[in-house]
Amino acid sequence: MGTVTVVVSSLIAEGEELEMCQRCMSKDELARQARFIPPVVKRRFGVCRGKLRHLLGAMLNVEPGELQFEYNATGKPRLASCHRSTLEFNVSHSGDWGLYGFADAAPLGVDTELFQRKTNFEALAPQVLNLNERARLELLPAEDRNLAIMHAWVAKEAVLKAIGVGIGFGLHAAEFPMPQPKVCTPLRIDPMLLEKIDDDANCRMNAWIDAAMWRVHRLDALPEGLSAVACPASIHQVNVESY
Repeated sequence: MGTVTVVVSSLIAEGEELEMCQRCMSKDELARQARFIPPVVKRRFGVCRGKLRHLLGAMLNVEPGELQFEYNATGKPRLASCHRSTLEFNVSHSGDWGLYGFADAAPLGVDTELFQRKTNFEALAPQVLNLNERARLELLPAEDRNLAIMHAWVAKEAVLKAIGVGIGFGLHAAEFPMPQPKVCTPLRIDPMLLEKIDDDANCRMNAWIDAAMWRVHRLDALPEGLSAVACPASIHQVNVESY
């Protein structure tokens, strides 16, 4: 039985802390940062990447600037094979907050979203929920529907990131109960996702579309937002820390 560690960190940094983050970034990361035009977006990206490097460096006893990453077909990063590590990680950010998830030899996905509570998420329901979920949504009291949609949104992003396909395939690819328990198993994962999974041709990841393989843990990580981590059902302990 493994453990997932989730680290919450502010992406507001200046002076020496900001320079520390910038110094350890790779040339590719600096080039990507330069493409962002709004200064606040540049700053958030640099701090997010810099803090990820410092967290990973401390875990692996490697200088943050020496870390190397590889990316799957949908852009999900992982440690390069040269590090010979089984550590898995995933990152999400929203506004001035970053969420970092870590697990040993276990796939995981994290998502965090800052929401305006007055937003009418029912108008977005067709983009977030499939037909089964929307039917369940209609059975809920009207005052509970916005929150139910928000929880579904974050859970779906987390599980699709854990599988490694991201949300480009559509949030309908994962189905959840409505309302959603704090620790939740998906009801269904679209088998068509197999076409998107970055496998090595030996079919060892076929089980990843088995909904029973996954658990989504809702986190009380941000006071003004929702957060979740998706990981294998064999993991029951999720620790939340601040950095």
